[in-house]
Amino acid sequence: MRDTKRGRLTKLPLEIRDVRHKARFCAAIALALTLLPATTPADQLFVSVDVPATLSAADHLPNEVIERNDLSYSTEFSLGVSTQISALQLERDGSWLFSVLTPTQLGGQEYEPRDLIRTDAGVYSLVIDGAAAGVPAGVAIDAVMRDASGQIVLSFDVPVELDGGSYGRSDLVLYDGSFSLFWDATAAGVPGYANLVAASLNDAGDLTGSFDVPVLLAGTEHLPGEIVTLASGFMSYELDASWPAYATLGSLSFPPGIGPVPGAAGDGGPPLTLSANGDGSLHLEWAPSCGMSSDYAIYEGSLGDDGSHQPLICTTGRATAADIDPGPGGRYYLVVAHNGYREGSYGRTSAGAEREVSQGPCHEQALGTCY
Repeated sequence: MRDTKRGRLTKLPLEIRDVRHKARFCAAIALALTLLPATTPADQLFVSVDVPATLSAADHLPNEVIERNDLSYSTEFSLGVSTQISALQLERDGSWLFSVLTPTQLGGQEYEPRDLIRTDAGVYSLVIDGAAAGVPAGVAIDAVMRDASGQIVLSFDVPVELDGGSYGRSDLVLYDGSFSLFWDATAAGVPGYANLVAASLNDAGDLTGSFDVPVLLAGTEHLPGEIVTLASGFMSYELDASWPAYATLGSLSFPPGIGPVPGAAGDGGPPLTLSANGDGSLHLEWAPSCGMSSDYAIYEGSLGDDGSHQPLICTTGRATAADIDPGPGGRYYLVVAHNGYREGSYGRTSAGAEREVSQGPCHEQALGTCY
């Protein structure tokens, strides 16, 4: 049975010979520990809008997290009707970091535009208390992302001085308990009239962003709603020609890559284990995946037919164990971690190559390191 809920998986490979007779089985746990590009185009991302906007013939509001897939838009979820999202980051565990444009009460607590908030299944919590961190009143976070090592990176809507440093409104600022410059917009050639209002690392690890007004970068004009690569020169990453001229891409988040499950060579994690239940079913257990991946899928294939694995279960409800009914003949199983949007590595073959992605995966793949 396949869960159709959108989700992503990380991988843990197990190969079993003739599970029907509780005979011999071999387990192979080999997972990617390096950041690799996604196996499919990075066509899925999440955005918000700064004003009510018509996208894909539907009206969307500033309180919505909007999925943008192949330039088609749909509402992923909404916050309170009076909430206006000003920054957004999808986390590896499927929760969301965000900031609000105006003081807003969520879950009985008041949040300011200088705060960074987490929401997970409708529960809200404070990640960065802006006042305690030294962010002046009246300053708003208008972009949030994580760098390749997992550190939080922010941008602000106005010039601000923090921990002895001065930052412009298109600068990206790393926060690890104190603030430091992550990306210098002026040095990169961003004119002072523009404001960086969205930033994210795409599946390939490229720094991308969007601006609030038409902006001339390296001799080319880029429009609001357009996603631009930032770190390796300014190039258009994605432009939706139907994006309304009156709206700004209020925030931007690519689904993050998923770290490996313990068990790879040198990782030191415990291997996947399998045992037979008395009713002929199998019991699988594995260690939690690294990083912040929170859910798992189980793939089943026929021994001797590498690449035949198909989804058996697309979610374990975040559990690190599952009971399954094996198919006939010799079977092998892969346990893959995911966050509801991307899945990770299917492990490595004995030759050290990444295992094939299933022909019918639960989710698209984006490999990542742990943090």
